[in-house]
Amino acid sequence: MVDFRILATADPLVFQGFESFTSRAAFQEFARTPQSHAFLTEMKSILARYLEVSFLTPLP
Repeated sequence: MVDFRILATADPLVFQGFESFTSRAAFQEFARTPQSHAFLTEMKSILARYLEVSFLTPLP
């Protein structure tokens, strides 16, 4: 992982988290780790609904 950020929104019940990876393969490797699974398990217990995930690519 290159970067991780949590941002507040106008709605105090909503936040945005951003993770940056060097490649999709790097993300997939991270997603298979026990730490990633533990994080998602903890998040499920505190979120009103499941995470929304988007994959973005840099502009040329």
